[in-house]
Amino acid sequence: MEFDDERITKFFLVPTSGACVHTPPPPANQIVLVDFPEGMTITSLYQPIWVEGVLEVEKKVADVTYVDGAMDVETVYTMKAVEITDYQL
Repeated sequence: MEFDDERITKFFLVPTSGACVHTPPPPANQIVLVDFPEGMTITSLYQPIWVEGVLEVEKKVADVTYVDGAMDVETVYTMKAVEITDYQL
């Protein structure tokens, strides 16, 4: 959702890969709006990650442009990330 040069600083964390690239988005209780001012470089929208931080209940609405249109996306969870790492099995 927000970038600083090539580093993403704010994004939606969704339950399955690709869940937020088309309409309709997942339900509000399945989306976390993550703020990571430090930013991270992503290699793929489908890259699984671990996000560490404090999860808060806070309703937010963001206007998002998808591959098939634009829509307001609502979430009831936010997180200020302190660390993001690649998901490892």
